Amino acid sequence: MLVRDEQTFQPVHSITDASIPSRRYTCEGEKSPWRSSRGCFTVQTVYLFHMKPDTKTRILEAASRVVQKSGVAHMTLEEVAAEAKVSKGGLLYHFSSKEALIKGLVDEYIAQFDQFLDGHKKDTTPGSFTRAYLESALFFDAASCVGIVSAIANDTSLLAPLHKAYARWQFRLEHDGIDPTLATMVRLVADGLWFSFLIGTPALDEVMVKRILEQLEAETRTNGVKRDITQ
Repeated sequence: MLVRDEQTFQPVHSITDASIPSRRYTCEGEKSPWRSSRGCFTVQTVYLFHMKPDTKTRILEAASRVVQKSGVAHMTLEEVAAEAKVSKGGLLYHFSSKEALIKGLVDEYIAQFDQFLDGHKKDTTPGSFTRAYLESALFFDAASCVGIVSAIANDTSLLAPLHKAYARWQFRLEHDGIDPTLATMVRLVADGLWFSFLIGTPALDEVMVKRILEQLEAETRTNGVKRDITQ
């Protein structure tokens, strides 16, 4: 158990449980094994800060659950309002349309991903941001990406904030103190694993995934010679 600012943090074993109203934080300096369908790895323990979510957060969490249960095509403002236990008027106060709600889900994903990647800041060695991006392949699955799926199914223009975020992440990868080609390869592998699990690609060998991630992580520490591509 971790206490910060007189608030209690409880360790959990899933960071995609949308039924838990919470904020996501990472416990500094504490390690524990993390087992997922993608292998068993030693990562920083993830804690959930238990607090009553505001209405906007509650609506986004409800929308995520609706999409996971009923599918994108069946997500209506009425169903989301009922799931969030707010009136439709209360929902419309925060999200004026279904498109605005989907954009909110996309923005929430970007915010969560940024928060996860910022966990690298304690590591000042070259390649730290790249390794954080690689580690994201373990944590961000279909349950945390419903906004992206919804945008693809409804209106791909709603992905514009994600495109901007990717440009920002790519810039940070290319200026992470290691070979930018290696850093970009890491991004493509992590994105590929995420997409593979998102669409449920069968027969993805757990041992092979583990070896790939471990080898790439080692490469960022030993063979990622920095090259300045801006010159």
